[in-house]
Amino acid sequence: MTDKNIITGAPTEEPARQQYFMEQVKKLVEAESAKKGRPLTCFINTFGCPTV
Repeated sequence: MTDKNIITGAPTEEPARQQYFMEQVKKLVEAESAKKGRPLTCFINTFGCPTV
């Protein structure tokens, strides 16, 4: 990602701009997943009131 400028060519109007960046991120995640040979995962740790 550091060697690419994904802003160049991005639409200026919403929501097309958001859609453009979502597609760019999707491509980056797919490429990283293929490189690692496994699906990528994430961990979310939240602090707050527990549900009852």
